[in-house]
Amino acid sequence: MHFRLASWALGRCVRPIRWLLDTIANIWFGVSMLVLIFLYSSLGSAAPPIRQGVLADWWGLEFLRFEKSEMAWFGWWPFQVLIGLFCLAMVVMTVRRIRLKVINLGVWTIHTGIIILAISSAVYFGSKVEGDVAIFQSKAYLLAPGMSEPVTLVVRPGAATWVGQGPDRYHLRVMRMNPDYVLQSRGYEGERTQAIWFAVQSFAPRRNFIRVVIVGHPEFTEDVVIGADGPQRVRKVFGKPLLDENLQIKLWYDPVDKFYRAGTAAVYARFSPEQAWTQLRLEGLPRYFEYISQPEGLMLSAEERSPPLRPLDLEPEIPAEAGAMAALHFRVTDYLPYANLRSPPTQEGRPKAAERARIVPRYQRESLARVGQRMSLIRVEVRDGPAVRRVWLPFSQYAFDDAQRAQPSRFRFAPRRVPLADGRTLELLYSRWRDPLPAPIALDRFILKTHPGGDQPSDYISHLAFYENGQWSKQLYEVKSNHPKQHGQWWYFQSQWDPGTEAYTVLGVGNRRAVHVMLGGVIVSITGMIYAFYVKPTLIRRRKRAGQIQRASNVQTSTPTAQPSPARVPEVTHV
Repeated sequence: MHFRLASWALGRCVRPIRWLLDTIANIWFGVSMLVLIFLYSSLGSAAPPIRQGVLADWWGLEFLRFEKSEMAWFGWWPFQVLIGLFCLAMVVMTVRRIRLKVINLGVWTIHTGIIILAISSAVYFGSKVEGDVAIFQSKAYLLAPGMSEPVTLVVRPGAATWVGQGPDRYHLRVMRMNPDYVLQSRGYEGERTQAIWFAVQSFAPRRNFIRVVIVGHPEFTEDVVIGADGPQRVRKVFGKPLLDENLQIKLWYDPVDKFYRAGTAAVYARFSPEQAWTQLRLEGLPRYFEYISQPEGLMLSAEERSPPLRPLDLEPEIPAEAGAMAALHFRVTDYLPYANLRSPPTQEGRPKAAERARIVPRYQRESLARVGQRMSLIRVEVRDGPAVRRVWLPFSQYAFDDAQRAQPSRFRFAPRRVPLADGRTLELLYSRWRDPLPAPIALDRFILKTHPGGDQPSDYISHLAFYENGQWSKQLYEVKSNHPKQHGQWWYFQSQWDPGTEAYTVLGVGNRRAVHVMLGGVIVSITGMIYAFYVKPTLIRRRKRAGQIQRASNVQTSTPTAQPSPARVPEVTHV
């Protein structure tokens, strides 16, 4: 009796499991997964407005506003679930329906390769990190009389600063950069490097001159004066290379130790320009649609309609080392993908009005694939006790410490100041996540290669040095277009360059986890296909031939040997 009850209970438990396995092993279940994967992939690749969220505007359902980039779409959980179900169906169907025999090794191998490829692709997209970093080639260390520590100046066109004290003051400005300077000095004939011209204005005595500094060759530093006959080398006029030996200019690397993640957003905060930025990371910031909590602070053109109110409420992540910053409460309440800051016109004699966010008309917008986040604005609400301050922040590609590396046409640096209730001033900047690099990187030299007989670029080459074990690597890493280099877990590839002056390079930074496993899965699948389409038919033909021979042999053995009948002698009649 107990045995029957146990058997009945076991049957009740096994029946649903068997039904589930039968369903998963059904060929139509696998076909359905393939169809869903195809539709999902098509929507993500061929119909970008769908993954961006246009269905929410068509049907009025906000949960359809996906706000997904292509990378985020294929890293989203629905796609991972579909891939997982397809792999599960393949495993169950293979184990239950295809016997593991030599003749079926091709199918087993193909399915194994596909599963390896699917799992490694999930690991690749799930852990994929990509970003970039701008590396300037040189930083000038400037020292004048009365200074105990040198002043630094990032070398780029137009960069300027003051050095010295009292009468021993100098104003320096980078007036010219030649990235393809050819040395003529004995022993270095034909060597190419970068030359930098500094316009120097001194006040004791008052005079102007130019100091030419050669990257990698400080011994060739010399001054040039402008006379009635034009520029003249001080060496030829006064017999010495320097007009003012009290002013020292030395060049060295301008290394970086952090990179910025693509497709992310963060607010950076600090209480004074001398402090380092505190990074407040944002999760879930939109990308494609306007999110407005209140129309106050907006400026619309005559042909642009006011977008619908769609409030946003994002609280950035406050790090543990935030210190006094943790006492403030931050919220992002608005996001505009295409906007800029403008001051409304005011009447003469009245104070200048506060800047407002001007939404760019649709006919003036470029594709987000081209401009990225550069045209976006966010409105940040800072709550300091009972006081609430709101400020619009334009996007800055990099959270530089100061404006030395900023260039209006290339790298925006636009921090905004917010007065607090206790009299302090808070600086805020809108940029991207910043992650540490395993080792500081410096740009030793950038080389632009051109096609023979013309000026058209053929390749962009960055020579990099890494700071490891207390020194800069003597062996330089060469990063070319379409030829990335690996250092540690990161791969570095050429992303942008500085046309004309070549003062900096922009490197792409990314990881490539499980790439070799994906390649292995492809090779395993191809091996299975070769076996299934070439080896298996051969085995089948051999088996058929062997079977035919065996059957013929069996027929011969089983049939008794017939005795030959005596030949019939014809009867002869003699006539």
